[in-house]
Amino acid sequence: MRWMAVLAVAMLSACVPGLGGSERAALAPKASPLAAEVIETTALETPTAQTTALNAAQTAASPAATAPDEAGPAAPEPTEEVAAVPTAQAPAPLSPEEARCLKSGGSWATAGDSGAKACVRLTRDGGKSCTRQSQCEGFCLARSRTCAPITPMFGCTEILQDDGREVTLCLD
Repeated sequence: MRWMAVLAVAMLSACVPGLGGSERAALAPKASPLAAEVIETTALETPTAQTTALNAAQTAASPAATAPDEAGPAAPEPTEEVAAVPTAQAPAPLSPEEARCLKSGGSWATAGDSGAKACVRLTRDGGKSCTRQSQCEGFCLARSRTCAPITPMFGCTEILQDDGREVTLCLD
């Protein structure tokens, strides 16, 4: 009976995020339709042995350089190599649809889970109170009873139709 309990705990721990049982942690982040691009995060690098040795050598050389030297001028201090600055690459040419979207004040973004691109625009009446879709430029959101802040709305959203009925609309 105890071995079954241990087995059950082991199987359940594989489902806890961050313990290796989930592959979601390895997936790359996706861009939000409201964001211009994916925000990338990186971990800080730990100092290498070579960097630590160079810092120690510079620290040891500092007191010697401050001591009076009767033989002549002090030796030059060691310098670190400067990393080359990457050159900026020319941006890819815009598609006609993307150019029209940007010209009209929209944002060209990845839409839904399919990875397709779409023009996302802010609505003039976003956040305004509503009871039916005809009162909004976009959709009337059923939960908050307010006009949608952007159009189109991707994913599944509960909206109010023109006759006031609540329905679920799914766009991908």
